[in-house]
Amino acid sequence: MKVIICLDQNMGFSFNGKRQSNDKYVIEDIMQYIEYKKSNIYVKPYSFDLFKDYNVNSIPNSNSYHFLEGNDVYNIPNLYDKIDELVVYCWNTIYPSDSKLCLNFLKFSNIDTYSFEGFSHEKITRFILKKWIIIF
Repeated sequence: MKVIICLDQNMGFSFNGKRQSNDKYVIEDIMQYIEYKKSNIYVKPYSFDLFKDYNVNSIPNSNSYHFLEGNDVYNIPNLYDKIDELVVYCWNTIYPSDSKLCLNFLKFSNIDTYSFEGFSHEKITRFILKKWIIIF
């Protein structure tokens, strides 16, 4: 499973069940990345407004990147075990949050880091992480 998530510097992603922030340049970068990977993106109805200018899927397939927000992170059983690639957009700030991503990043390798100026944030960093594959 390929997952995209937006976090603040304390791994927070939502407050009172709502997204902490959104940035239109993040959405643009996500769509450029998806196009580069010759893939598509799956979003749940809650996230449709972020992607209103783009063609997104409401039904996932095996090639889809899953854009997760809010309780999506908790509603996928064994999510951690299913993630092969994780794309993290990190704001350069800390927001109030009541939900934080609890993920063991030690099992992932950072294969790419890219920073850019956002529309509403001075700095946004995109991390592309791949899960280690251990073969015995």
